[in-house]
Amino acid sequence: MSSRATETLSSLDFTELAKSGLTIFAQRPWTAASAVILLDDEEADPNHPKLGDFEYLLEASIVGEWVDQLTGLPPEKAAEAVIFYAENDAFPSWLSTETGTRGSQSR
Repeated sequence: MSSRATETLSSLDFTELAKSGLTIFAQRPWTAASAVILLDDEEADPNHPKLGDFEYLLEASIVGEWVDQLTGLPPEKAAEAVIFYAENDAFPSWLSTETGTRGSQSR
């Protein structure tokens, strides 16, 4: 299984990750401190036994569509924005305020 593991969601470099073609799986409850595993698209089967209690969060390419809005945020806030987007298919209302950019409310 080609995967890349990291300690927490807040430790991810979302700018680099957006270019990777990987899928993010994280342990619930999803927080900035959630453990994550990154899988390539060919092996990102949510039912793969090696995933254990890791659940699909988001494809890195989706983050790539709006990664510029995460630039300059503290790692915990960037992770919170990614989680919010994964759960709501929309940006948190505070995102455009904190980054000084105009954030779309849906994809």
